[in-house]
Amino acid sequence: MIPTTRYNSLPNVQEAHELSLDFIPARNQLLSIIDRFGLNNEFGVRLIHKHFDLMDGEVMVFRHVMVKDVCEAVVMGPLPIGEAGVIEGKNFLIDINSRALVPYEFTTNGGCDPSKYPDLVHALLEADVESDALHVFGLIAKPKQLTEAYTEFELPALKSTIMVPARMIPVDVNDGEVEISTNWIGGDPKPEPVDGCTITRSNKHHGLNCRATRNSHQSRPLGGFESPELEAVVKHVIAVM
Repeated sequence: MIPTTRYNSLPNVQEAHELSLDFIPARNQLLSIIDRFGLNNEFGVRLIHKHFDLMDGEVMVFRHVMVKDVCEAVVMGPLPIGEAGVIEGKNFLIDINSRALVPYEFTTNGGCDPSKYPDLVHALLEADVESDALHVFGLIAKPKQLTEAYTEFELPALKSTIMVPARMIPVDVNDGEVEISTNWIGGDPKPEPVDGCTITRSNKHHGLNCRATRNSHQSRPLGGFESPELEAVVKHVIAVM
């Protein structure tokens, strides 16, 4: 894992998107390498960004939470390393000193160890370093893990995000949104965005793509949710955190 100070220096999604615009060919090259190795189910390309800062001794962890009769939700938030339990790498970036892929975010629900694929890692490192895109793009493990589009929103008071099926929070196409994809998988005919996030006036982060409005990133209050089901998810997640 990377030091806390390194994690906290990562850009937010809008900053990361702006950085990435000059590196689209590099992103596509990374995707083509993963595709060539036949590992699109194991890895995708990740736009390196953060949601919240960490305290010393914490790691950012994705956890899947079953909300009875509603949905499977995914919560991402900080956990003390000693209380995180069994975790695996979910999102990875390149450590320039060791020239290795190191995890910067983790999951309790099936990540992947890139070191099991040394030839792939070598090819990705060479391409990422050569293109100078190592500060922009990393890897995501298991990019096809969710079987439908998910929507993500932040709860700043808990330094956490919650992902729910997008059908639970309809997208307002007239909200002045701009698409920003954060994860991609390889394959023909073109890279496919998956599992992204969306920033809107109500701070909804919609799966598949990330959108940002001219009002930028706003905090979502605890309350005023679009449906009783969504409120039930939030209350359940808070109860188990």
